[in-house]
Amino acid sequence: MQTQWVSYGKFLIQAIPNFLADSGEWRGKVQIMRKNGSKIQPFTILDNTFKTEGEAIRGSLEYGRLLIDELIPGHYLENI
Repeated sequence: MQTQWVSYGKFLIQAIPNFLADSGEWRGKVQIMRKNGSKIQPFTILDNTFKTEGEAIRGSLEYGRLLIDELIPGHYLENI
């Protein structure tokens, strides 16, 4: 899979899903960085898995948007 950054507000979001060999499913993971190039912060979606890589990519990008909009309780962008 070729990774790419998606622009969202003042941030860039990168979906980097992981294949779980034991279950055959995908876990979503996302990295978020400010457009000014400051630190990258990774987040993993622990409460959900996906059947395909494409679903994991879409889910990861949506998760990144929700993080930026501060709509996921207990998860905040720190120092980026």
